[in-house]
Amino acid sequence: MILATTIIWGAAFAFQRMGAGLIGPFTFIATRFFIGGLVTMAVAPFFARRAKDMVYTGFGSIFNRKTIFAGAICGVVLFIASVLQQVWLADTTSDAAASKAGFLTSLYVVFVPLLGLFLRRRPSKFVWLGVIIAVAGIYLLTVTDDLQFMAFDLLLLTCALLFAVHIMFIDHFAPGHDNIALSSVQFFTVAFFAFIGMLVFETPTLAELQAAAIPLLYTGLLSSGVAYTLQTKAQKITAPAVAAVLFSTEAVFAAVFGFIILREILTVQEIIGCILVFIAVVISQVSPRSRKEQVR
Repeated sequence: MILATTIIWGAAFAFQRMGAGLIGPFTFIATRFFIGGLVTMAVAPFFARRAKDMVYTGFGSIFNRKTIFAGAICGVVLFIASVLQQVWLADTTSDAAASKAGFLTSLYVVFVPLLGLFLRRRPSKFVWLGVIIAVAGIYLLTVTDDLQFMAFDLLLLTCALLFAVHIMFIDHFAPGHDNIALSSVQFFTVAFFAFIGMLVFETPTLAELQAAAIPLLYTGLLSSGVAYTLQTKAQKITAPAVAAVLFSTEAVFAAVFGFIILREILTVQEIIGCILVFIAVVISQVSPRSRKEQVR
């Protein structure tokens, strides 16, 4: 299930790139997350009835005030991160946009433990090693052949940082809430703010929505709805360290589907950069444990 999730998410970058050329970023995000919100809202009661750690007494028991409040906060962060990512995909001049977006966005796995410093969670030596390798990879991915830094790529790095913040918010709010219901609320929150942005900055037409139907349906139904449901189900029976390493392969699938769907070809420099970022992501998830912790 985790592998299926990473494949879906990896391919989503290619479909987001397709959608970026057909429809405005706010319109794309509003439609995509509205579809995702509908899907997760529909399946939330089904999984809540089967959950052993909570009692389902009706729709209101999982979509309660506390869940709506927590989901709204998470949704605001997710909205900003998603806008930055989609704007980059829409305006970048990179010939391998989907691949590059996948690898740079995956740096959220490195940022998460670093942000833990503010919560007095000391990162391991593997995290610091991962950061050093990631910086080298970012350099190769964001610096052109004439050694000029592409400042526009800072949007993706900021996006990755915000995704890390989003994960920490989820980690804080998830206990005591139905995860799928929480996700549904945050999806609708993203759609709400994106809809406002769409009204202010864009004038979408029915023809544009029809042209972008495939990217919208893929990212809405599969990337947001199905993939999140698979993730939630799988992580209940999978060790966190193992799951994190498997999820990091999303960046690899982004490059694979960028080539298959969009015919994107990475330069040698970019390939080396991608490899370094992937290595950094995996190394950052290595968590040394004592024998006592391993037995537990």
